Amino acid sequence: MRKPLRIPGVCVVTAALLLTACADGDGAPATSIQSPTELPGQAVRLAVSASVLIAADAALSVRPVSEVRITPGSVVADVGQTVALKAEAFDASGSPVEDVELVWNTVDPRAGSLDEDGLFIAGNIPGRYEQGLSVTAVHNTPDGIKYVSRMIAVTVVGEAEMPVLTSVTIFPERPRLLTEQIYRLRAVAFDQDGLLIPTASYVWQVNDASLGRINSLGYLTVEGKPGLYEGAVTATAIWDGVTATAATDIEIVDTEAGETVLKVQALPQNFHLDPGDKLQLRAVAINGLGELVRGTELRWSVINDQAGTIDGRGMFVAGLTPGIYTEAVKVEAVVLGEQGYVRAEDYASLVIRSPKELSLRMAALNVVPGTVAGPAGTRALVIAHVVDEHGRAVQGVNIRWEAVNESVGEIDMNGAFKIAGSPGIYKGALKATAEQQLGEELVTLSQTVNVVITGTMTSARIQPSLATIAPGRTMHFAVSVEDEFGTALSGLSYSWSVSDPVVGTIDDFGNFTAGNVTGLFENAIQVEVVQTLPR
Repeated sequence: MRKPLRIPGVCVVTAALLLTACADGDGAPATSIQSPTELPGQAVRLAVSASVLIAADAALSVRPVSEVRITPGSVVADVGQTVALKAEAFDASGSPVEDVELVWNTVDPRAGSLDEDGLFIAGNIPGRYEQGLSVTAVHNTPDGIKYVSRMIAVTVVGEAEMPVLTSVTIFPERPRLLTEQIYRLRAVAFDQDGLLIPTASYVWQVNDASLGRINSLGYLTVEGKPGLYEGAVTATAIWDGVTATAATDIEIVDTEAGETVLKVQALPQNFHLDPGDKLQLRAVAINGLGELVRGTELRWSVINDQAGTIDGRGMFVAGLTPGIYTEAVKVEAVVLGEQGYVRAEDYASLVIRSPKELSLRMAALNVVPGTVAGPAGTRALVIAHVVDEHGRAVQGVNIRWEAVNESVGEIDMNGAFKIAGSPGIYKGALKATAEQQLGEELVTLSQTVNVVITGTMTSARIQPSLATIAPGRTMHFAVSVEDEFGTALSGLSYSWSVSDPVVGTIDDFGNFTAGNVTGLFENAIQVEVVQTLPR
């Protein structure tokens, strides 16, 4: 929904490797784009810039977004069904606001999955999820960045197995703290399958008064002497009239823990799935004060291949062999500290249940995503869901994957796809076939997947290309990059800078804070985009 601002009277002149947009007599600002510089076998670099107008009265004409509406207003879908959602932003008078970035998010992962364009795929756990999905409208205004969010409920139709609060986990476990330190403890509640219950509430209690005190948010004020306090803090989770309690030890030490202390917690750490089921795993990184560490890189991997597969975002797909897989999933947190990179790791265990007796006839095969896009040499995970005529998940179905066009790469029995070949668009390049044996009858369904192998980036632009902002205010710049086929590229590195410190400052995420000097600053916002090439 974000639209780049257009600058009138702009012409383009090519000179060697530099493309410069020039202005005519109407005073339009100039922008510059540097042609890609390719380092064979290493990386491609592209530089692009935008202009800033800093004006003291810039905020007077602004119409900030005050409401965001989602269509449909609630989602009712069968298991695995796809629903296209649309969001619109409005100001206080009810007029549409066009220059807005929309950020979609799945609040409750049990509801399903959601991509950046609002395409929702219902999960395979029937039920009603009041806080299922959300969208946030991010509006750059001369007076700063404005945020407005809207949440909608999701109902996944089917025979629901109602979740029951079963356990609660306190993390980090047995922290080592200092006297007079204030430390944030956290708790998460899980149901009978080890799935997170996001709407549970918590009651904290200190069981040993000599340790200190704790507030309702889990902030522990340490007042005790060095030593081990066993079972000193208790968290009680409350949800749907059911409670679950857990306790943790606290160790007080008299030496500095240091600011580089890093811990990571996989969520959940124990869970149950049927063969082929998927679950979005999450992890949190915590520093020596118990606060969440921003900017942490999470690396997921599977220790036991029979347990299943996992992608870089933590989406886990269970294998087909029932059993108990202890510490089969690993998450590693990496963060840059003052002394270099700091790492921490944690593990999760799972149980793959025995397939239920086949009593449902499969009627539809849904494959996600419908199009796989990425550069050669990267990996992607393709997931297949089989449902009956009522949208209920069908268990015990054999899924076979094949590359119809072998030039696009290889795909294994679990849907793990390694992209290969020349850049281009390959329709129907992958194929999933579901087979269900019902007595002597073999029922089969097939679905194809398109593959887009992205190429070398050839163009980039900053949005907005001309920003109007008041002194001292903050706004966000974004970069869109395309390859020679016009395909949007992701997974790139960005290095932001400003041409002159008097203009202001910009962080690593494109958030710009204007300085106090007013005026038009041409090509002041600069970014270098780096695309790593496959070896």
